[in-house]
Amino acid sequence: MRFWQRIATALRLRCPRCRNGQLFTGLLSMNDVCPRCELKLEPESGFYLGSAYANYAEAER
Repeated sequence: MRFWQRIATALRLRCPRCRNGQLFTGLLSMNDVCPRCELKLEPESGFYLGSAYANYAEAER
């Protein structure tokens, strides 16, 4: 997949594998799996780690 196709897929909020399935069911609720290709759509381990560090650093000021 080329760079601009990846950007277009991300901006349209579509599945990274099949590029057709919608990632979200509503405004803030994300699908657990892609409705087309059944790719698991869950955050990787450590996904929230960076935000936890930033929050801790800001809270300690």
